[in-house]
Amino acid sequence: MEFKTEADRTAFGEWIANDRYAKKHRGQYAERNSNAAPWENHFDLHLAQDFYYWKERGCKLQLVLDIINVANLLNRDWGTYYSGSIYENIVEVAEVKKAADGSRTAVYNFLGQRPDVNDIYSRWHGQVGLRLTF
Repeated sequence: MEFKTEADRTAFGEWIANDRYAKKHRGQYAERNSNAAPWENHFDLHLAQDFYYWKERGCKLQLVLDIINVANLLNRDWGTYYSGSIYENIVEVAEVKKAADGSRTAVYNFLGQRPDVNDIYSRWHGQVGLRLTF
């Protein structure tokens, strides 16, 4: 594989060495969806308590507590969100070189490792609310 710059070649080699799937399958075709982002697991918690103040008419005050991404509240390594598209390429064709015999060779740019962990959405969040029904 030919790269446009030596820095791209080095960065691509480092990516292969540090990627679990690519390291084991170097020089082979990648299977479909083989190196997509890890599976995401998320769950939320919703608690609500009603306080009736005029019960015969159904009037109530509801106190609500929502915890978003509870898994991250339990363990900081759980509930990770990934940003960007999980199916983006890590290399792109920069140019195609034509040899004297008519054969063509692609020259690549290394775009970087993807996907990135979204730090903000990977954190747990809480919110409190009040609802008045009359």
